Amino acid sequence: MALATPPVIELLRKQREHAMPPIVPLRHPKFTLTANSQKILVVIQYWAGDKPQAMRMARLMADIEPKHSDLADVLFSARFDCEHDTANVHYVARKFNMHTFRGRRREIGWPAGCNAMVFDLMAHLGEQQEADRMPVYKAILLTEADDAPLVRDWIAQLSAEWDRCATNMIGPLLPAPGPHPHINGNCMISPAIQHYLRHLGGCDPHAGWDYFLAPHFKKRGWANTNKIVSRYAHPSIDEGTFNHLVASGCVLLHGTKDDSALELSRRKILLEK
Repeated sequence: MALATPPVIELLRKQREHAMPPIVPLRHPKFTLTANSQKILVVIQYWAGDKPQAMRMARLMADIEPKHSDLADVLFSARFDCEHDTANVHYVARKFNMHTFRGRRREIGWPAGCNAMVFDLMAHLGEQQEADRMPVYKAILLTEADDAPLVRDWIAQLSAEWDRCATNMIGPLLPAPGPHPHINGNCMISPAIQHYLRHLGGCDPHAGWDYFLAPHFKKRGWANTNKIVSRYAHPSIDEGTFNHLVASGCVLLHGTKDDSALELSRRKILLEK
């Protein structure tokens, strides 16, 4: 007798063939994920290895915000083996409504650990929203420790860009060393993409979620934007490059592995007139 193919293996096979993933029934069928807030949720994702840089980025966000933000809330999303720093939570809460989440999934490393953090986060957001403990934001901005805001009004510009594009995902559209381009995971996603990722629950552990699921995101609607630039795994940034990015319209930079982007932003936004 032939053995049946395990469901998970069958799902991965279909995904690799770029078939649409199966529809997973909702636990609460009457729940619909429609934005009820015109704010953005800025998610800062980190683990123990990059937490210090993530906290420096979070403090910069708070320092350059002129008042308590009416455009965005912030969520610290830590991996399961990393604790939140209460002092930093309170520091950022001076300027933003704050949420925190400590992951539950146990995958580590790249890409499995990074993928797990995103899918775990989407499950948590859905649970909180179903329980009316968190609004459904018009967009979620996913950031990491190697991001840096480049101008003071970066949130306002990203919010306006989201409204202008009127699609389900915006970010830096990158060529890929494979069959398709993708939008880097430091991007903005809609409630529809949040809902999709939550109920998909995972993807191939051998590829980053943003690349592996790119064909599905494209079908649901995406747009390239110059407001977010990804310079993947750059060790540093010099002032000339920083100035060029700002002049070209970039307001959020991803990929700088040291503190140079954060230091330049702090100096140019807060210290230089």
